[in-house]
Amino acid sequence: MTQKKSERALGIEAGLLWGREAELTVVYEDLGITEGMKIGIARAEKDGRPVEYRKIL
Repeated sequence: MTQKKSERALGIEAGLLWGREAELTVVYEDLGITEGMKIGIARAEKDGRPVEYRKIL
C-alpha cells in the first residue's frame, strides 16, 4: 500500500489534534518507534502530557 506524503502528514496532524484531549500518550514500542510516533511523543512532552511506553509481547 502506497501512502502519499500529504495523506501521512494529514493523519499525523489529526492525531496531534486528538491528543490535545488525551490525559496520557501511550507508545507501543514492540515494532520500534516511527518518525510519526516521535512527533507525537515530542508534542505530548511539549504539552506536558505524560508518555508511557508499553510492550505487547
